[in-house]
Amino acid sequence: MRTALSAMAIVMAAFASTVPSFAAEVEVISGDTIRVGQNEWRIANIDAPSIEGRCKGERRLGHIAQAKLAEILAQGDLEITPTGGHDQHDRPTARVRLNGEDVGDKMVAASLAQRHGAARDLCPQSGYMDAWENQDEMNRVNRAHFGR
Repeated sequence: MRTALSAMAIVMAAFASTVPSFAAEVEVISGDTIRVGQNEWRIANIDAPSIEGRCKGERRLGHIAQAKLAEILAQGDLEITPTGGHDQHDRPTARVRLNGEDVGDKMVAASLAQRHGAARDLCPQSGYMDAWENQDEMNRVNRAHFGR
């Protein structure tokens, strides 16, 4: 499931001398990937759990991260600054700010993303993610982040 929302997006072209400004619909693909118009952007400074993860716990967290990113992005004006790089799936990477604040930092603060390059495995044989298999734990996280 992808989440779409309307927001003002300001794309700062990597090599342009002017900053184009336009209103566009922002589609939240995952907890670290968005689409603005025809352009898909991977948030450069974070790794969020995958909605297509290897284990049930990671997939659940991926959906929570996706919803949280949509909630964050609905709160103001976006500024997307391409880094010039690409991720392992060849998606262009960008720094994303909302009302002047780094979106990646907000996702890390919500404990729904890890710093890019420092992310730990969310599907070890035992340990951390085992708790996510428990519906009571999942409900606790939903209440903590979304009040439901």
